[in-house]
Amino acid sequence: MKTILSAQGLWEIVEKGFIQPEDDSKLNEADKQGLETERKKDQNALTVIQGLDDDMFEKVANATNSKQAWNTLQNSFEGVSRVKKV
Repeated sequence: MKTILSAQGLWEIVEKGFIQPEDDSKLNEADKQGLETERKKDQNALTVIQGLDDDMFEKVANATNSKQAWNTLQNSFEGVSRVKKV
């Protein structure tokens, strides 16, 4: 998954996360365009992450951004690893 996101230039947004500013009305036009670009990248990454099988999709369906979805998957797999060790 990380390879796919990296190949599409989306891994950085997943890693750092996207935070929607509460009030973007005070931003200048260049900053607004940059924010929109980041928002689109985040939504594209979220779409890629959610493009999983049905069981995995259910875990990330309510995620609002790509970092949240990625962290949910990461925590889910860590739990599986712990069970396997036991």
